[in-house]
Amino acid sequence: MRHEPDDLDSTVIASRSSATNCVLVLPDGSEYPLSTDTIVGRRPEASPHVQTLALPDDTKTLSRTHARIWYDGTHWCLEDLGSVNGVSVLTEDNTERVLDAGVATPLMSTRFKLGTLEVMLAVPST
Repeated sequence: MRHEPDDLDSTVIASRSSATNCVLVLPDGSEYPLSTDTIVGRRPEASPHVQTLALPDDTKTLSRTHARIWYDGTHWCLEDLGSVNGVSVLTEDNTERVLDAGVATPLMSTRFKLGTLEVMLAVPST
């Protein structure tokens, strides 16, 4: 196969993985974009190089700084940051698995609860 000189200088544009382009979906359908490292809560404390995301919570079960959600290059992970009402992952059969505070957990489900606020990780709607 013979290459033309211009072929060697061409750049192929690769699409980004949709795994890193996610939103947090609340029960009312509102979507909140996530960076690859995000701290969520009612009024999360700022941290260098980490996105903070304040979520509305009529139930008042979210802590100020409730949980951390991040992409480790392979999986989205979740960690309870010592919240009062905890973090739990909902399995396909609706079983609720409560996470231990301070333990990084790869998400094997897209649905989880922050306090009593049920949220979902999804690809953003267009």
